[in-house]
Amino acid sequence: MVKPAVGEMLAAALELHSFGLSVIPLGDPWSNPPPHIRGETDQERMGQWCKRPRIAWKEFQTKSPTVEQVHEWWTKWPRANVAILTGGGLAIVD
Repeated sequence: MVKPAVGEMLAAALELHSFGLSVIPLGDPWSNPPPHIRGETDQERMGQWCKRPRIAWKEFQTKSPTVEQVHEWWTKWPRANVAILTGGGLAIVD
């Protein structure tokens, strides 16, 4: 897995945001999971961390963050994975 350059994830988050999607930052495989992330193995903990929101996210189910918030989050966590919240009418079909 190639480590994204600083700014790459911000660019991705901003592009998704520009389409009207509600994005939030998640953990990433290049930072250590915080102690509250549990798992039987380090790999399991990392898998959990990469899917775990870094912020309180419920309010963003019904409203999008501002561009300033997106910049703030990815400045603080430049390699954070990007999540798209689906509570605002977005349906995912697998």
